[in-house]
Amino acid sequence: MIACRPEELLIDVLAGMLEGMGHVAVGAASPIPGAAALLARERSGGRMRISVLGSERHNPFTDGNVELFDCAAQGRIDVFFLGGGQIDGQANINLVGVGGYPASRVRWPGSFGSAYLYFLIPRVILFREEHTRRVLVPKVEFNSAPGTSPANVHRPGGPYGLVTGRCVFKFERERSRFRLRSVHPGHTVDEVLANTGFEFDLPEAVCETPPPSPETLALIRGPVSVAIAETYPRFAADVLAIEVDAVESPILISAFILDIQDVGVRIRPAVKANAAAGIMGDRPGSRRIISRPYPDVEDAINRGEKTDFRAIGAQLHHGFVWVTKQDVPWNERRAVVLTHVFILSFPYEPSIVRG
Repeated sequence: MIACRPEELLIDVLAGMLEGMGHVAVGAASPIPGAAALLARERSGGRMRISVLGSERHNPFTDGNVELFDCAAQGRIDVFFLGGGQIDGQANINLVGVGGYPASRVRWPGSFGSAYLYFLIPRVILFREEHTRRVLVPKVEFNSAPGTSPANVHRPGGPYGLVTGRCVFKFERERSRFRLRSVHPGHTVDEVLANTGFEFDLPEAVCETPPPSPETLALIRGPVSVAIAETYPRFAADVLAIEVDAVESPILISAFILDIQDVGVRIRPAVKANAAAGIMGDRPGSRRIISRPYPDVEDAINRGEKTDFRAIGAQLHHGFVWVTKQDVPWNERRAVVLTHVFILSFPYEPSIVRG
């Protein structure tokens, strides 16, 4: 048996819950669910549709969460993932904070659209790696999204299960309770009981979560790891141990923008969306002038270093262009990027024009 990493086990477990689904959506800051969706798509032979928020290659949406919410309301998303700073035994989640709301001692990012999606998407999988009484509590301090609703409330969506770093729970909606389904290798039922703050149903015999097969590990360490690196390069490098520099993924470049006709890059629509002239400032079709180059970026380019410009991009946000490598040699990219730059909206994937 081939040894697997804990994250690879979780990816396989989550992917198994996606089998047979038509459209799986993954929110922000979710590398393991994102990798699970990519694995499930590989297993489906490409038939499954996935939408990974933050990805340019694996997300058909062009207007961020607006289209995600619209699709959910129309019943066009089958599965979504939610987490929580706190999760209780009725599958309620807390994404706001603890320690006395509204003056909470600890604040988290906030509920955002969690309740909306929880009510609409038929299969919502709760996922949290940390399995402690701090996270899995008897009752959430703030209910960002309720796991169940009264019988007179129309609710097509709701929780399907809970996956943690120790085990898998199945949620039984009729009883509004979790039932322990399996315990991961290296963990025990007693350990799960000791680290879970809420009550749950315990069957007479609890099986061990099966490890990924060699074929599954080959997919995770092959096409799935390459695909997830586009959105989560650090996760791919640190956890899945792949060479991120070898991945065909966006890089950041910077210089002055002149006339659009002079820019050495051609816009190729990646999806049917706005017109191909979608160079953007705040909206597709508008332009933004860049007043100065960014020295750190240009110095690295001049030295020919394969610097991870994505880290700089996270700080600058706008005022640069993302260009896909597409097997263009590094020195050819330098010759282009030291000349011009423009900003692309998400529906477009740029290609460097040679000659």
